Amino acid sequence: MIEGFAPFSAKREDEIAKAYACKERPPFRAPAKLYAHGLK
Repeated sequence: MIEGFAPFSAKREDEIAKAYACKERPPFRAPAKLYAHGLK
């Protein structure tokens, strides 16, 4: 929980399980200025 809310917070609970099963990644919406050296 990097951005202050749970991953896939916009999806319904049954869709979240399917997303994880398909190895889908949650959207990353944190501002880039918080990560001056980038993400690894």
